[in-house]
Amino acid sequence: MKISVIGAGGSIGSEASFNIAIHNIADELVMIDNYSPDRLEQYCTDLKSSVTNIDTRVKAGKYHDLQDSDI
Repeated sequence: MKISVIGAGGSIGSEASFNIAIHNIADELVMIDNYSPDRLEQYCTDLKSSVTNIDTRVKAGKYHDLQDSDI
């Protein structure tokens, strides 16, 4: 399952992304935020490095990466 979070650079979106990742809800998690792209990259890097025992592929993306998202 592919889940995309729009606004993942904000407080709520980053927490939602974190919970999706740690609970292995998705095979792929795409984090998107046009307003805070630098913060989004930091959150994405933190998530990938702090939760190393997950099978979820995490990436910072753009709106074209929403394609084929289940949620």
